[in-house]
Amino acid sequence: MLEKTLKTLDGMLTSLLRGMGVGGSIVSALKDVGLDIYDRSQKPRPEYFKSVFEALNVAPPLDVKVSKWVRGMDAYEYNKDSPEMDDYFSIDNPLYMSGALLTASVTNIPLDRLLQKMINVKDALAQDQENWKRISLLMGWSSWQLESGSQEEARKEIESDEKHYYKALDNPSLYNKAEQEDILRQHGYSKEEIDNMKKQDDRVDAILKAETSSGKKYTSKIPTEKSMQKEEEDVPVVVEEEEKVEVKSAKPVSKKVIKTPPVKKPTKVNFTENNSFKNHRVPVEKRNNEELKLYELPAAMQRDSLKSLGLSDKEIKALKYEGDRVRKILELQK
Repeated sequence: MLEKTLKTLDGMLTSLLRGMGVGGSIVSALKDVGLDIYDRSQKPRPEYFKSVFEALNVAPPLDVKVSKWVRGMDAYEYNKDSPEMDDYFSIDNPLYMSGALLTASVTNIPLDRLLQKMINVKDALAQDQENWKRISLLMGWSSWQLESGSQEEARKEIESDEKHYYKALDNPSLYNKAEQEDILRQHGYSKEEIDNMKKQDDRVDAILKAETSSGKKYTSKIPTEKSMQKEEEDVPVVVEEEEKVEVKSAKPVSKKVIKTPPVKKPTKVNFTENNSFKNHRVPVEKRNNEELKLYELPAAMQRDSLKSLGLSDKEIKALKYEGDRVRKILELQK
């Protein structure tokens, strides 16, 4: 209640000061800077330098220009590790929105609004789009503004995974141990050779040397040990059961039969001997010629293939792992 009252008073004071002309606007801007600095002081990463943007409120046209410039740079910085940056034929490429914002900031040409409207129309015409969302998108709302909490969480998780694996292609040290071992197997290393690589640096060096000599880069998206432990927790507990056994010249007696509990799954991943992981990637030695070609394609080209085969953007995004995309392409080509 107190916070709401303070915001109301702040709004009233701002209106009063701005009504007093240029001098009042300057005082209002200084007030906003002070309040912003105080709010930032309560955060783990204050980033006080951003408080200067509050001073631009004294000149709204300048404020709009600077805000668009900052948004354009932030859009590039946030998405520079996204695989979508390599998809130059997609309107959703973050590079285009970043460029549109920077252009609008410098030249006043509203390319950002035009691009956003084109994206909204594309999303509204998607086959699997709900009617109320179509209307909202055509009215100017962005697709991320129409997501529920769970949808937003799922989208961010997918984006985070895609960025991680995209960065790891050039920096194998970002993979965990199981993923590095899987990549080494894909390059043809034997189990004995991999076991001799005790340190991460040894595995990373071996991967980089193999990529240089073969000219190929492999990726790995097998589950982490944490996800496997969760699967173990979901294994149902076996309880003791009683079985009636008839004995001649005696009353029926109860004999306890104890079922042996299932053996725990190993926490270490041996990918080539188990293809039941959630990503369903086919081990290298078991891939046919078509699968080998598809697994070598970048993620962006795999998505383009799925789109050309009739899948919607939403259906493609739901195929989180590379193995899912490859399997779907083969399924649709039949």
